[in-house]
Amino acid sequence: MPWTEKQEKVINERGKTILVSAAAGSGKTATLVERIYKKVVDPEHPVDINQFLVVTFTKSAAAQMREKLRKKLDEAQEKFPESEHIAKQNVLVQSADITTIDSFCLGIVKEYFSNLDLDPSIGIGDPGMLEMLKYEVLDALFEEKYEQLKDGGAEAFALLLNLFGNGKSDDDLKNIINRIYRQIASFPDPDRYLAQARKGLEIETVDDLNGAAWMQATITLLHKSAQAGLTLVRQCMDLCGEPDGPAKYIPQFEADKEKLGHILHATDYSTMKQALSEGWMRLSAKKGGDPELIAECKEMRAQYKAEFDLKNLGCFRQKEERVLADMQHMREYLLPLLDITEEFIGRFMQEKQKRKILEFSDISHMAYKLVCAGYDADGCAVPTEIGKTIAARYQEIYIDEYQDSNYLQEDILTAVSGRFRGDNNMFMVGDIKQSIYRFRMARPEIFVNKYKRFSDEGDEIKIELNDNFRSRAVCLHSINYFFYQLMGEDLGEITYDSRQALNPGKVFPEVPEGKTSFEDVELLVADAADPGTLTKEQLESYGNPGSDLLEGYMIADRIKKLMDETSHTVVYDEDEGGYRQIQYKDIVILARSLKGYGETIYNALSEQGIPVHLDKSKGYFQAVEIQVIMSMLAVVDNSRQDIPLSAVLLSPVGDLTESELALVCASVRNKVKQELCLYEICEYYAETWEDTEIAAKLRRLLSLIGKLKEEKKHVSVSDLIWEFLQETGYYQYAMAMPAGNIRKANIDMLLHKAVQFENGYYKGLFSFLQYVDKLKLISQDEGEASTLSEEEDVVRIMSIHKSKGLEYPVVFVAGLGKRFNKRESQENVQVHPDYYLAAMAMYPVGRYKYNTAIRQMYAMLEDAEAMAESQRVLYVAMTRAKEKLILTGCLREFERVMGSFSYLNDTQTLLLPYSVRKDASCYLNQLLACMTRYGRLPAPCGAGENIRIEIRNEEQILTAISPQQVKQQLELMDIERQAADMTADAFYKQEAESFVYEYPYMRMTELAQKMSISDIKRMKAYDGQGYDVATEFAKQDTQQAQMKPEAPGKTEKTDKNDKTKKPKLELSGSAYGTLMHKFMELLPFETIDVQTLTVDRIKALKKEFGKEGIFEDAEIARIPDGRIMKFLQSELGCRMIEAARCGNLFKERQFSAGIPAAEVYDVETDDILVVQGIIDAYFYEGDAAVVMDYKTDAASEEVLLARYRAQIESYAEVVEQLTGKPVKDKYFYSFHLNKMIRV
Repeated sequence: MPWTEKQEKVINERGKTILVSAAAGSGKTATLVERIYKKVVDPEHPVDINQFLVVTFTKSAAAQMREKLRKKLDEAQEKFPESEHIAKQNVLVQSADITTIDSFCLGIVKEYFSNLDLDPSIGIGDPGMLEMLKYEVLDALFEEKYEQLKDGGAEAFALLLNLFGNGKSDDDLKNIINRIYRQIASFPDPDRYLAQARKGLEIETVDDLNGAAWMQATITLLHKSAQAGLTLVRQCMDLCGEPDGPAKYIPQFEADKEKLGHILHATDYSTMKQALSEGWMRLSAKKGGDPELIAECKEMRAQYKAEFDLKNLGCFRQKEERVLADMQHMREYLLPLLDITEEFIGRFMQEKQKRKILEFSDISHMAYKLVCAGYDADGCAVPTEIGKTIAARYQEIYIDEYQDSNYLQEDILTAVSGRFRGDNNMFMVGDIKQSIYRFRMARPEIFVNKYKRFSDEGDEIKIELNDNFRSRAVCLHSINYFFYQLMGEDLGEITYDSRQALNPGKVFPEVPEGKTSFEDVELLVADAADPGTLTKEQLESYGNPGSDLLEGYMIADRIKKLMDETSHTVVYDEDEGGYRQIQYKDIVILARSLKGYGETIYNALSEQGIPVHLDKSKGYFQAVEIQVIMSMLAVVDNSRQDIPLSAVLLSPVGDLTESELALVCASVRNKVKQELCLYEICEYYAETWEDTEIAAKLRRLLSLIGKLKEEKKHVSVSDLIWEFLQETGYYQYAMAMPAGNIRKANIDMLLHKAVQFENGYYKGLFSFLQYVDKLKLISQDEGEASTLSEEEDVVRIMSIHKSKGLEYPVVFVAGLGKRFNKRESQENVQVHPDYYLAAMAMYPVGRYKYNTAIRQMYAMLEDAEAMAESQRVLYVAMTRAKEKLILTGCLREFERVMGSFSYLNDTQTLLLPYSVRKDASCYLNQLLACMTRYGRLPAPCGAGENIRIEIRNEEQILTAISPQQVKQQLELMDIERQAADMTADAFYKQEAESFVYEYPYMRMTELAQKMSISDIKRMKAYDGQGYDVATEFAKQDTQQAQMKPEAPGKTEKTDKNDKTKKPKLELSGSAYGTLMHKFMELLPFETIDVQTLTVDRIKALKKEFGKEGIFEDAEIARIPDGRIMKFLQSELGCRMIEAARCGNLFKERQFSAGIPAAEVYDVETDDILVVQGIIDAYFYEGDAAVVMDYKTDAASEEVLLARYRAQIESYAEVVEQLTGKPVKDKYFYSFHLNKMIRV
């Protein structure tokens, strides 16, 4: 295929620093290979291939590039057999620097190890062993700190434990240190990062606050939202100006425009806070205007108002003084946190060097120190003498997948380039739209900054390759249609325009007559809220499938139709040079995350008889054969472990049934009164009942365990495993089981892991078991061994990240209805690569905490960055398709969702409003927003009639799948087939009977295993007087005259005729209760003197909380001073004050505990139910505890007892479990009645 004009430029441009923006399928690898090849064989200025440094993202990519260059050179050698230069290149290509960045850095460190005072035998450690070592070092560091605590030292460590420990474990603190360490590891200079992180906490003045990078970044985010809002306001005003438009709304939209303008021009915290606090005018209530236009205006207004709802922008509700005070307070524990992290990093490095194992990040940092001397005025790395020496070796440096670089890699490669001597010899190729490795610390802004800075001419140029040679035009036009609307510089790092759009570059031959190819892109939506005509009973007969399984069945049905021979569907085969019948291996299903979801789709396809392979990333250690071997090793290490021994006894190795094992235990325990472990029970049974078949089985196993116990003293772990496999025949047994090839590969992998382990620092069986346990604990588990070949005819299910670089004729992009994970991080400390640390404001005295402005801003920035990457992940998924793209997802109430986007019909810009893209809950919402304008957009991004949307209800999906009876028959046939190959006839009988077996505890499977106290209360409480389980507040509190019971939260009500009057806060019953609970949580009981207590003292406390920004003025006004004082003067209040002075009062304590399920449900079982909740307060008096709960309901004492007795009883049980103290008293305190109520 001839090169395009742009590809020719990439191949032939010389003497310049080049950035190639290469879209998906644009042939970047082929172009890069051609450029290197042409420079090597240039007849006038030939270059040896070892004078190039080619850096790829993966080892496989490096191997592929080396192979392609070797083939090109072989062809050249055949063409010019007399050329000595080409013959030389064929030798040099095998050792040429075509490598990953990790391997390149390792080569530098090995070459210059003497400059680092490094042992030359040092190597890269196994990731699992390094994680194990990391936590060993942390454990040792913490033990040392604990010893210092005993001697009255380590005060900073004590503070960290108090704040970040949970009283029982210090794991949370260790995990925070580990997260900071991981972030630091991706930066060129860890010491510099730590220094900047400390400096970042020096926010002492308003100027410091406004100049902080995170503050300006947050303000910029709000500017984007304001700009998007102004676009919608203008659109609303256009609608108001239409005939019969709602002209009555023009004054309100003018006011909105003014407010959004204030937000857009706010440049610091104070002006932004002021702009956000400005109220929105109420829309005119005058009648008149087209109802549809009115509805559109209201929908658009709701969109931009929601962006600036102060409930979601709490970071701008506080006073500057409060924000600064929080920053000062955070320094008290974040600086010690950085100190202990720095100490850990030093010790971890010492231990790694001692054991001669390093991480790749260590190697990269060492290489950086060797080649980088600092930075020039432009912030670019300046080389050391070593760096200059290395740079002299390379005429040109090629960097593939440049969009996934980080600053450490950037500085190393810049330092070894020709930049310092004025040579433009860097060639970078990538695609910002495919930067999807943010979780690996990739920094796409490196690519973006150069893309913006480079031009079409000069010494630094950019070349854009957007001709796609992979996919059919129908796929490309549809991808363009979506991303013209979804991807902008404000969300995605780059604007998707004609320079980024994919152009069809491949011409597919005409499809043979009588055959069917692909002419559209499909968007298949399962509506899980529409059962069609199916009744509840009919749905139950299909198992009431959840949304994921419903989507899986829909995909299965579509695959069956594709594979139907009568459809005559064909795909183009490059190797055969023509069309052939579609096969299962031509189909891939891609999803953002496969956790749980992948198994569901796999099961749905398998049930329908579709051969399928799931590319698992987890589950290796859960494989049956691995669990059996690991259990045996655990028994050999320590035979007194009952659970591993039980697993071995019930496996084919022990050959006992559950009934036989129960018989063994019962027989021995009836005869022997003393406590015996299971191993001793087996020994006793084998000796006492020696003539039985069970005793013979036990003797065989005990003999094997004894033999292996002796062997472990002399042989390696891998030899011990092999000895076990040989003695038992378990290796052959596993191979004979279903999926035997995978099970064999799993065992082989375990043997390989054992060999790897023994080559490291650790030795012995005990250490190996610890190593495996640590792998499981720190989520280093991996997927089962894969034996799948490229030619195996199965549908593949894989994650989008794993699909990058691959292509398939038919691609399903699935799971598009699954919600984005946009929840604010639950971590007390957040770590950001650019803005360093942020945390909750945490107070050990009083044990309370609250969110800070900086932490909320970090969350906003994190959400925006995550959404930008989500756009790029979707782009990668769609561009894997060569011929057919099918987008699938499941949602509820399709018509309602589409209706919410109706106002987009009139939007003029190609890019959807910022808020629509940023605030979407899932991919499907974004795609449906795009489809709202289908057929209405201009030619550049129009998809013609190429996108077909199909909505399927539950009836349409479920009636298309194989009936349940057929499915059971298939399973029975599979069991019969397995039974025919086995000698034990009992196997078939036992499995066949399982189909008619009725589980005796089916009722328990229908009940929740985890509940909140509120759930229990709703189940048990009913007062017969209007109790509403939905709100819990059916009656209006007489103290809340303005309260609207149906209101979900807080609103502000103003008199439209009084412009000066301050807004009066309205509170729902639940919001008033939340306000009172928060005040009581913060109330410093230990400082209260009941004898001198006055209302003025209560007001002073409220005023203090107001100054700290905890409550707004309107909220403070709603807290009743007199009722608070009466509570404090009550018997209960005085007892709580006394307990607080002794440090025995505990407020707002979260808990998770177990209670017997029989106490909650009407069942007979010994099962334990997990219960979670928050106790308002409890305190100690002597050796007993007292539990209390605040109530704000407008209800009588009898009603309160009926509603909440179950709740307080459950609290009492939990307190007894948690504290070990008996609860002597239980109380409610009703603020409505001003009364203490004993339960």
